[in-house]
Amino acid sequence: MAWDMPLRGMHPGEIDQVMLHPEHLRNLGVVTDLLEALDSSTTADDLYDVQAELFRFSYRAQMAAFGVGRALGRLKARKQPDWSPAADDAATAFWLPSWDLRCDPACSDPDEWVLERRVAERVIRQL
Repeated sequence: MAWDMPLRGMHPGEIDQVMLHPEHLRNLGVVTDLLEALDSSTTADDLYDVQAELFRFSYRAQMAAFGVGRALGRLKARKQPDWSPAADDAATAFWLPSWDLRCDPACSDPDEWVLERRVAERVIRQL
């Protein structure tokens, strides 16, 4: 089976940008916390809490990936990126903290948004 290697073919500087992205660094702590919570779970309620947190962080990353994809699509159509990862306030409140972009939300450089997409996709895979 061939494994998807998203970092393969990237320049070392690009890999560093992904690895040092604030969301990638945050996710390292999230995964560690989730694994520790899983290890210390002794009841069904504990496991449910771990599952709920896993879902929340996974949903957060998926919504960010969707928002970044939307921004890329808008740039391709020669529009402003209009970064908005969540559809409404209730959704945003569910997956707080909000996604931390490395690029400016008004950035019109597609390469910056591609990097953001790589980070969001990597976070999803890690979870």
